Amino acid sequence: MNKFKSLCLGATLAATTMAGVALAPSSAMAITLTGEVVFSAGALLGDPTLGNNLVESVDWTTNQGSVLSTSGDFATATPALSLVTLRDLVLTREIAGNPAVYGVDTDTAFTSFADFGNVTIDGDTNRLTFAITGGKVTRTINDGQVSLNIQNDTSIVSGIFRFGGQTIANGLFSLNGTSSSGGGLVTLTATGEPVPEPLTMGGIALGATFGAYLRKRYSKNGEKLVKA
Repeated sequence: MNKFKSLCLGATLAATTMAGVALAPSSAMAITLTGEVVFSAGALLGDPTLGNNLVESVDWTTNQGSVLSTSGDFATATPALSLVTLRDLVLTREIAGNPAVYGVDTDTAFTSFADFGNVTIDGDTNRLTFAITGGKVTRTINDGQVSLNIQNDTSIVSGIFRFGGQTIANGLFSLNGTSSSGGGLVTLTATGEPVPEPLTMGGIALGATFGAYLRKRYSKNGEKLVKA
């Protein structure tokens, strides 16, 4: 069993401010998402004696991570964030060697890498998730340890934050970790770059750029209007 080294990963998810316009009826929902949430989870990175195989993975020892701290909008979420459900990552080798470069499998429309469940943020209640949209990871074997690194310009994993299935922010998922008794750090950061949303969810479309807050306004009859 020692062949598969276990690793406790500490993870940070952060979201920058996004701007958008909801092209939808007055009942459309839109929120801002800023701040960060830090969580830790154990992971298996594979057998270092077998080298960098064509297919590798990041397998969580349980499917949940424990939230350690929050800030910004994550800190205002109710109920308070305490657990995040994680999906294992499949890595497919693109460049052999040591280190080797792997592509990271992307999320389908029905799965998410990180799922925080139903929460209320800025008065809106819905499911908060982060989905991976693509990217690469380097995998290095040294002194009987597996190391993963996606925290540099050539190895970046991208993703999007969703709230109730609606895209609200771009993200970058970067990782440092080794398969030893020590820890690692996973960072998830929203870049604030535009995220087009198809006109498939109740007629909602979002155009997103960095630097402005979405504000909710209400008409005299109580209907919700969304305006950047």
